[in-house]
Amino acid sequence: MSLSIRPGARLSIASKFVEDILLKKDIYHLFFGKLDPWGSTDAPESVVEVSEKTDREIRGSSIFYRRVLPGEATLVTKRHDWVASTVYDAWDDAIDMTDKKYYVLTSSFHVYKCLDNNNGATSTIEPSGTQFTPVRTADGYLWKYMYVVPVSKQKRFTSQDYIPVQRAFTDSFYNNGSIEQIVIDSPGHDYSSNDVTTLAVVGTTTSNTPADIEIGTVDAFGTITSVLVNSGGTNYTSVDYTISGSGAGAVLTPVFLGGVLQSMAIENGGSGYTAGSAITFSVGGAEITPIINSAGEILDVAIIKSGAGYVGTPTITVNVPVGIDAGTGRYPPYLTAIFTAVMLNGRLDRVLINDPGVDWPVGTETTISVIGDGTGAVLIPVIDNNQLVDVFVENPGEGYSYSELSITGDGAGASARAIIGDYDMTTDQSIVEQSAIDGGIHYIKPINPGEGYTATTVVSISGNGTGATATATVSGGSVTKITVNTWGTGYSWADVSITDVNRPEPIDEQVALETRATARAIISPAGGHGKDAPKELLANTAAISAILRDVPDLNLIDQDFRRYGMVRNLREINSYNRIDSLSSYEVVVCEFMNVIGLAVDMVLANDVGVFLVVYITGNTVHLSSLGKLTSPVGTLTQSDPTLEGSWLCMSVSSIPTIDKYSGELYFVSTEVPFTIDEQQGLIIRTYLSF
Repeated sequence: MSLSIRPGARLSIASKFVEDILLKKDIYHLFFGKLDPWGSTDAPESVVEVSEKTDREIRGSSIFYRRVLPGEATLVTKRHDWVASTVYDAWDDAIDMTDKKYYVLTSSFHVYKCLDNNNGATSTIEPSGTQFTPVRTADGYLWKYMYVVPVSKQKRFTSQDYIPVQRAFTDSFYNNGSIEQIVIDSPGHDYSSNDVTTLAVVGTTTSNTPADIEIGTVDAFGTITSVLVNSGGTNYTSVDYTISGSGAGAVLTPVFLGGVLQSMAIENGGSGYTAGSAITFSVGGAEITPIINSAGEILDVAIIKSGAGYVGTPTITVNVPVGIDAGTGRYPPYLTAIFTAVMLNGRLDRVLINDPGVDWPVGTETTISVIGDGTGAVLIPVIDNNQLVDVFVENPGEGYSYSELSITGDGAGASARAIIGDYDMTTDQSIVEQSAIDGGIHYIKPINPGEGYTATTVVSISGNGTGATATATVSGGSVTKITVNTWGTGYSWADVSITDVNRPEPIDEQVALETRATARAIISPAGGHGKDAPKELLANTAAISAILRDVPDLNLIDQDFRRYGMVRNLREINSYNRIDSLSSYEVVVCEFMNVIGLAVDMVLANDVGVFLVVYITGNTVHLSSLGKLTSPVGTLTQSDPTLEGSWLCMSVSSIPTIDKYSGELYFVSTEVPFTIDEQQGLIIRTYLSF
């Protein structure tokens, strides 16, 4: 039995991969590792055989993860540049087109599909234009305009071997160019607040007897494993909590019954905590900030903190510093801007603007500008605790096919990206898709030219469609070409008959068969030419293109890497939830008694684990666990027994959150040493064929 995999099946797999990234059905992370040299020459392995043992080593040596973002994945197909005096293949529904050059990329980055190659003649005229019906050039070729490669994809995904391909109705690039949303990838630090005008939430909170709670037990990393409720207090509805001490990362959920605390569910135990540390509840505390345009109107209210335990509906007041003129209301009686708090279970859920006011003062220490090919976008940053926490789209602009956000101010490290809106049905490619002719016949391929034909030769087309007509070109008694005059529609099968009333039919059946002209109708793919570019151009390859630069954690450690790869659906160590963070620096941060003789890239060990020294500052040491995560607390010695030296790890303040051995490893690449720092970024471009 023979087995054949249709190209469409490979496309389906590649499409699902890209779709999973775009819609976050699955979450993919690039990983970076292998800090220690390959050997004396530090030359990478030429071939990586990913056995189970190698898989463990690859994962164990990884220390940094970066999520693949929706705009960093697309389908691509083989690249065929149009070159003069080249014979291109005509698309044929009866042939496997996988290795055929039946479409071209022009110098203007337009893609055209060849429907008729003029009986195998050379192409001498580069196709051009964006006509929605096939166009015949003077060299006899019939071309179908498919799409133009978006500018942003030209830069990011095009290579010598591949070009991006997409459908307008499923690709977010194709829209009217408006910016709908801003995603903050990094909040940065040390930015000045724009809040000259401030809002305050003033309300009544619950009167209650305080609960008495503390951390019960922790493990070797200071991860909370139990919470002790000494007294449940009374009259609680909702609360915020703080944990004393130097730990970080814990997420606890209080469970109340009749206003009395019953327990604290541990969602994430964090690290660096100490048993007996107090957990304190608080009520109230909502924080909001206004978003103000250049006219002093309060366009929106950003909720920085929802607070907890409010009784009834608090009031919202607007304030400005002493000595600065306040604004007024926009509507009678023009006294002030007016807001209404909307509460949910004692927390501030949203804020309604009853009067946005005018002339309310606003600072301009931090600004965001849009660099791209569109116009009109206006963005307002929201700064809290010296970090970029939100961006309000005052004007979405139009005409953007790509954008880059420039954040200026006295801070550093903030990064954000614009989400351009859904598809627009007026783009060239969307119109091509909508106007495609289902079941059209654009080319009739001669099979046997025959003999004895004259100028009275007639071409007849029969089938389950309608409207297709064609004429024959006769030379020397043979049918040398058949020109389709009208393409018709609705054909899924068609027969072509070539007859001539002035041609005598030979009596001998064999001679009659050999001298009779025959031809085959080539019917358009389902939906018509241009309906589904990825399917028609056999796009069974997915491209990943990610840019890494100015990553604070990597800038700090100044390390070199020798390996990168990609993994799907990493999991969190404690909860086993999928990791959704943009980036994660996965090391154990320790305090040593001293670091005399300790050096970066040393491999240390204790009775339970092996660790690589990643970074040293003072007596603080960053260690990468080279196996399953274990505690380095206690005496550590060099893993090579022939080398001397021991160091005392006194405590751990931070541990990794990712289970490095979870998820599915997709690919790995071995490299010469490379760095990612403020001066040197890195572009990861990978093509995965299915």
